[in-house]
Amino acid sequence: MLKRGRLIEATTDTFIIHAKTKIVLDTQQVETPGKITAAESIVSQAEVQDKTGSLSTMRMQYNTHDHKGDSGGVTGKPNQPM
Repeated sequence: MLKRGRLIEATTDTFIIHAKTKIVLDTQQVETPGKITAAESIVSQAEVQDKTGSLSTMRMQYNTHDHKGDSGGVTGKPNQPM
């Protein structure tokens, strides 16, 4: 359905697009109220984040964390960074 104000709206149970090579969405934002499922890897050229933080923050926290040692001291940082 075409509407005034440059809006295109479609209502259906299933909407399938077959593209042999790729689909390009030339827009600033894509939203969905539901989940997104990918059969292969998801690749981002920018930050990945959720409601509590970013992947780079989680990686930094992991790479710099330590623990109390058995003898009362502190363990070293992880020897295999994330």
